[in-house]
Amino acid sequence: MPRRPGGYLIGRKNFKMLPAPPDEGIIRWVIPSDWAMTEKEQAPKGRDPDYTAVGLVGLWYPDPKVPVNVNLIIAAVEREQMRIENAKRFVKRFALKVQTKIQKQPSIMAAQDNIDTVALDGLRGDPEMLSWVIRSIPRRYMPGDKVVKSEPWRSRAVAGRVYLVNDSWWGTSWNEAFLLEAEGFPKAAHDDQIDMVSVGWRFFALAKPKKKAKSYQG
Repeated sequence: MPRRPGGYLIGRKNFKMLPAPPDEGIIRWVIPSDWAMTEKEQAPKGRDPDYTAVGLVGLWYPDPKVPVNVNLIIAAVEREQMRIENAKRFVKRFALKVQTKIQKQPSIMAAQDNIDTVALDGLRGDPEMLSWVIRSIPRRYMPGDKVVKSEPWRSRAVAGRVYLVNDSWWGTSWNEAFLLEAEGFPKAAHDDQIDMVSVGWRFFALAKPKKKAKSYQG
């Protein structure tokens, strides 16, 4: 389906760009995820399966003394169409790269759906992930459809308070794919990246910040 010029609910003009995550203020980080379990080659003929999407998302307080001036930062996104075992390795690699990039271990989160729960259980059992906080958000805390779940952070984007970090910082080209999906939402074939950001936003809404901390780790 052709995208409406400027997007259906939000468009690329609503996102501000940063060359890298900012140094000033306080940033609480999380690694939200949205899981799928089918490789493109194994999908029924003519079907384009869902993606497993994972990202590095931050809540940025430029001035901690003015907490209402909070911004959402989407610093990195990766997605692939793959089976669940490969997806677990994919998310693990992403998390370890995050640790290298920001020298922190943010919580890894997903919604409490069947496939997400199975995936997170497997990830928790990985010896290299034992020191990580890996949790799911119960369904009762994420009510409504995809549009309802994404509305809080989309409204912040319309207000000019959602930033994308230039994909050169992460080292993979993800900005354009994310913007195309945002413009097509909720009518596009895929919305895995949008769902992933909604998980991250809900995590921040439910979590309590740690005072005088540079990053929130859940």
